[in-house]
Amino acid sequence: MIAISDNTATDALLWEFGRDRIDGRLAAWGFHSRPMLFSTAEMFALSAGLGDLPQSPEIRRKMLGGLDRRAAYAMAGEALDAIERDRDGAMAKVETYYETAPYLERRALSHLLDWRITPEELASFYARVALGKFESPAVSGIVARYLAKGGDGMLGAYLRGDERKKAVARKGGSDTGILTDGGYVPTTDDRHVAVVVMADDLPPDASDEMMVPRLSELSQLIFDYLEPRGRR
Repeated sequence: MIAISDNTATDALLWEFGRDRIDGRLAAWGFHSRPMLFSTAEMFALSAGLGDLPQSPEIRRKMLGGLDRRAAYAMAGEALDAIERDRDGAMAKVETYYETAPYLERRALSHLLDWRITPEELASFYARVALGKFESPAVSGIVARYLAKGGDGMLGAYLRGDERKKAVARKGGSDTGILTDGGYVPTTDDRHVAVVVMADDLPPDASDEMMVPRLSELSQLIFDYLEPRGRR
């Protein structure tokens, strides 16, 4: 599923295993910043003000920013209920929000609701993936077969066929005003290189079409700089 939609795959895990179990596993894997575990639909619903949320994005952001985790999840559930009651109306409201809401307010809400983890946490998890350090040998085997393909995206595409690498564990993502890419590369001479690039607080005219090539080039330059200095 991840190859088709990592958002949908994440949503499926949330519903199958529950937030509490995933939250505990994230902590065990080094994600100590405890990102909010909203599903994709919940993030759209909260951003667009579905349910009983205030219409003003600024007021909505202030209200959501003051909620604890349990209250925020309850509010997300109420917003999702609005989709179930009137799917067409809810989708129209979402589209209107993303077409008309001020960019800075959309960006602020996105930053509040989206996963927020540190580069150090990302690098540590990339390492776990690349080195197969999972509790389940079966999971490690599946990951190893995936990594053998070389990966896609900015760093993965750059290193496909590169004789320096053993594998590339990488992940990129984007949201309003945010673009990220990074990966962990064990090399054939037993060095280890972690690359995490985060472009944050981007201006309204910084489209993915404009920024992805720049971030790709930056990822490649960083890897070429770090590779001979990589940790053994």
